[in-house]
Amino acid sequence: MKNKNRLLVLILGFSLSCQIAVSQSTETFESPLSVGSISWTRAGLTFSTSSANFDTEEFVNAGAGGSDRYLDNVDAAATNSTYSISITGGATLFTMQSMEVYASSIADGANPTDNGSMTFRGLDMGSQVFSYTKSMGFPTSFGSTNGFFEVDFTALPGVGDVSSMNIDQLEISISGSFQYFAIDNFTFDNEVLESDPPEVQSISVVGNPPSTATSVEFAVTFNESASNVTTDDFSIDATGGVTGVISGITGTGSNYTLTVTGISGEGTISIDLNSGTDIQDDLANSGSPPFTSGEIHVVSRCFQETFESFVAGDATWTSNGIEFTSGTSNFNVEFFMGGGAGSSDLFLSN
Repeated sequence: MKNKNRLLVLILGFSLSCQIAVSQSTETFESPLSVGSISWTRAGLTFSTSSANFDTEEFVNAGAGGSDRYLDNVDAAATNSTYSISITGGATLFTMQSMEVYASSIADGANPTDNGSMTFRGLDMGSQVFSYTKSMGFPTSFGSTNGFFEVDFTALPGVGDVSSMNIDQLEISISGSFQYFAIDNFTFDNEVLESDPPEVQSISVVGNPPSTATSVEFAVTFNESASNVTTDDFSIDATGGVTGVISGITGTGSNYTLTVTGISGEGTISIDLNSGTDIQDDLANSGSPPFTSGEIHVVSRCFQETFESFVAGDATWTSNGIEFTSGTSNFNVEFFMGGGAGSSDLFLSN
């Protein structure tokens, strides 16, 4: 009898493990999904693309591993373009696990090339949850994968495991010489319901307010839906005698926006999440840990240009109503993810 019970436990354990293993789902874009589709339902979740030009394409044996169908932008191939895949319908969030991607500087994608870069951003209600830029290591021949490469969200180089981060949209951008890209084997999972309390993932400055601004907004992103979020849960972290008041908060779910007004002085300002708040998640888990590494905003009577609102290659720009020029096209605005001061993305460079 003991042996039978042990066997039953082993069988139940194996069944549970199998259920966990198959919780992920993969959209291969094959039949019965029709050519030209921009929406699909898989495992009870419905997704839609951001454009009719980013839809299901069919070319026999041209997909990842020799499949016939995939998503691509061949109808409007262009450099510096951005498309997205969003969850729709009843569910509001999902997690990304992996997908196969093809990139080319040829408009019809005739051959894979490596002369561009791609950025993959996870968003929740428009706020960034994670971002990964791939700028090297692209296939230049078809090989066994048909020129596709895997983006593994459990191990993004330089970023880490983001496969448990809840998002409602995956944004894909191409730059450099890339014009065409395709996606196949889109693997996702359901929203992660944490047994731990909500945690702040980031507190960032909204937009590019000038250093002379007396009012600045900060975007607060949690790792899951959070409630009981109020202004007194946060405090201003200032240097150099800067003062200001947290005067308002808006938002819901995992994304909130704090407004700081009455800013004056010379120095910096950022926002911290206090300890001991009553913030909780949908399962009533509370006790969020404090967060003190939010983005810093420089406060000054003088205008400070961060170059974040400009485009790579700009040699002339207007700041605070005054036009400047570098005087040479070889000294212009450069983009490198996290390469600027304070890990900003844009800066002047020769």
